[in-house]
Amino acid sequence: MHETLCAMEPMNNGTPYEMSVGRTVIAFSQIERMLDYIVGVAINYGGFPRPNGPYPRLLGAKIKFVKSAFAGCDLLVPFAAGGEHLLARVLEAADDRNWLVHAAEIDAPGRGLHLEMLKFAELRYERVQRKLTSKDLLAIPERAQRLNSELGDFVSEIIDAASRSNR
Repeated sequence: MHETLCAMEPMNNGTPYEMSVGRTVIAFSQIERMLDYIVGVAINYGGFPRPNGPYPRLLGAKIKFVKSAFAGCDLLVPFAAGGEHLLARVLEAADDRNWLVHAAEIDAPGRGLHLEMLKFAELRYERVQRKLTSKDLLAIPERAQRLNSELGDFVSEIIDAASRSNR
């Protein structure tokens, strides 16, 4: 089996759009994992109350929980300012991610990549469009990867503080 996998031809890397989607999704899986670590530290080491229902799974719910933990968990209060800044950046990057992942490519011959999304606003859906350049397709996953790296460093500091307080 191993020999067969090694002998396979490399897969087509896909279009720049497909590559951007893939790289952004992978970066966001790690970003959300970092938020899960903060939730776990707040509950398991910081004594922050467990949620009444299920643990936060959606990005918005995770961010809401982490913000409340920064305000109400003694272990995390020292990290609140830096954490709030990173959470704001996660929300900004999530908008780009949502455009890449949830919007549909529409036909716009000769005008670059155009995406369209239906957004629910004021009790009705609106068609919203966004044009992405090739520069955007490179920048969006790069920003998400950079944010993931910074968030990883930030979470490492939180975990170090948790381990020191648990001694």
